[in-house]
Amino acid sequence: MTPAERVASLLKDIVGDALIQVTPYPVVAPRKLEVVPRILSIARAESFRVMFLGNGTTFSSDFSLLRDNVIAVTTIVMSGIEKLTPFAVRVLAGTPVSHILKSEIDFGQRTVGGLIASSPSQTKMQIPRVLVTRMRALEVLTAKGEFRHFNFPSLAHPDDPGIANCFLGSKGRLAMIAAIHLVPPLPFYDRDHDPRISTQHGMLETRPALAQEEVESLLDPEGVFKW
Repeated sequence: MTPAERVASLLKDIVGDALIQVTPYPVVAPRKLEVVPRILSIARAESFRVMFLGNGTTFSSDFSLLRDNVIAVTTIVMSGIEKLTPFAVRVLAGTPVSHILKSEIDFGQRTVGGLIASSPSQTKMQIPRVLVTRMRALEVLTAKGEFRHFNFPSLAHPDDPGIANCFLGSKGRLAMIAAIHLVPPLPFYDRDHDPRISTQHGMLETRPALAQEEVESLLDPEGVFKW
């Protein structure tokens, strides 16, 4: 039995038919966030790394996941919008962008998490300012399977001012983006989009208090997401 097959067998005990591929690397499409910490536990125990994906459309055409000891976890099944308060909604990372944003840009089936984590160098993937300015918080899952909550600059406090900005363009190498909190109502309408104006990959006037490397050591000290 290969390492990938052994890990796939362990994963199947947890996720059942949500294991949608075994070789050449396991691919899991969990239906609930609650099972992801157990997937991360297996990855750490077996010295595997984890890559989180939306539906993969934010990667370049020559991108390949063919590498040793990696588990791909796709969030596409974990979608939905939940009302938290009259002033905030929680959008799961697997929710299609088209469900929350109407724009002249065709986002197709790209997910909210995939858009946030996509590389800012890909012009078409830049996060529209109308969306960024309505983000209030980001929920992430660390390599240890712990859920953390980070505020965007408009609600940041001294302990984590702007840390959530580090996830914009992170390509899934910091933590799993579980959900974002937005100001309702949805959907938003991007009426003023101008492709010539850079959003500086979504960053607002307040810069992150910590460098991306520092956030990485905080959320992923064992390098589980370093694929």
